[in-house]
Amino acid sequence: GERREPFHIPVPQDILEIDVVFKEAHYDLYLVGGCVRDAVMGKKPKDFDLVTNALPEQVEQLLNAHGYKTLPVGKAFGIINVVTDNDTYEIATYRADGDSSDGRRPDSVVFTDMKTDSARRDLSCNALYYDLNTHEIIDFVGGLDDIKNNVIRTVGNPADRFREDALRRMRCIRFAARTGHEVSPEIDATLRADSSMNGISAER
Repeated sequence: GERREPFHIPVPQDILEIDVVFKEAHYDLYLVGGCVRDAVMGKKPKDFDLVTNALPEQVEQLLNAHGYKTLPVGKAFGIINVVTDNDTYEIATYRADGDSSDGRRPDSVVFTDMKTDSARRDLSCNALYYDLNTHEIIDFVGGLDDIKNNVIRTVGNPADRFREDALRRMRCIRFAARTGHEVSPEIDATLRADSSMNGISAER
């Protein structure tokens, strides 16, 4: 189910202004991912990523109508970048990933709701949302408890998640090394069974 916990994340003013635009048009706008995780862990968030139920075309139209410049670089994946005077922010439409054939990118993107969007994310600590209006963290996958308990856990079965995207293995280990958190027993077993980095480019 959905758990909400009161929390305060200091958010740049330009995001609050964009939030007003979305709210007036009756669309959702929430912070998601690394910025929420970092704030909960007591770190200063670097990049503020946003999610909405508005479709990419609607995001573009709405922001352009209010004088914002948008970049459609990730539009095929449901992502529009908005350029403000201070920064560029990624606004993604809630999505469920379609099947991936090459273990890297989803072949098709299906737009959905917040709960389904959280289920496709890699780690539970990265699947947290922040309500800019009620100042609450929204957690569908137990990410808040995992952060409190210093555990890194995948959303869903690790073997499935790593099969979808081999890079997740590396991100997982790198994140554990950086935070000093333990990987969950399930991740540990999965990595021992198959630590292959096939399909990952050499630069990575």
